[in-house]
Amino acid sequence: MTTPFDPISGPVTLGDPGVVVMLVEGSSFCLSGRSGDIVPGSPQGLFVHDARVLSHFEIGINGMPIEPMSVSVEDPFSATIVARARPVPGIHDSSVIVVRRRSVSDGLTETIEVRNYGSEPQHLRVELVCDSDFATLFAVKEGRAVPSGERSVSVRGDDLIFGWNNDRYVRSTTLRCSGAQLAPGLASWELTVAAGATWTTSIEVSTTAADKGAQRGPRKQSAGRAAASERLGTWRADAPRVETDHDGLRAAV
Repeated sequence: MTTPFDPISGPVTLGDPGVVVMLVEGSSFCLSGRSGDIVPGSPQGLFVHDARVLSHFEIGINGMPIEPMSVSVEDPFSATIVARARPVPGIHDSSVIVVRRRSVSDGLTETIEVRNYGSEPQHLRVELVCDSDFATLFAVKEGRAVPSGERSVSVRGDDLIFGWNNDRYVRSTTLRCSGAQLAPGLASWELTVAAGATWTTSIEVSTTAADKGAQRGPRKQSAGRAAASERLGTWRADAPRVETDHDGLRAAV
């Protein structure tokens, strides 16, 4: 954590609420708010190969948005984001904390932990609202993120699948939501978290892309933190180091 937090004494606010959390791995990157949410109508999103494959990714608890507390960025491509459930009317504090452990590669993986620091069980409805507009990076930057073509959304088993195609390209974004009740654009969980307990689930976002005019088949991208960590480790090992000798002089090694 950037600073310690106390889930009982009150909210912890770090910096400007409008600050964007950015994670980068290769040509993929993710922009979100400090709560970890990606909200529509903004430049936020998960971008893979210059397309926004995730344009809405927002958690709500009992019908209310979560409130940001702190962010810790461990690597350029991963972060731990801490938020809390909004207190119910008439109660100052909330004992429900949400921890999001996010990693970006050619997709996204996220572990969501809901912790109950209170003395009573908490009956919760956790909702994840999501969408993919497949807008190009340049269209998002220019504020015209409505691509031409046909969009679709479907549910298949544990997967929410967003599709898009036009005369030239076909793309899809798949969200695998473990144990969720699924509807188009929505994953939800009904749960009871005992006092002092933690409920955990995971989301995996993968994408495919194909050029209809190309001879090769669709290119699939999937989240892979191990590969990203290996690439980062190789880069750090090969990077020059600066050391100080006994005379106080510095030399690159």
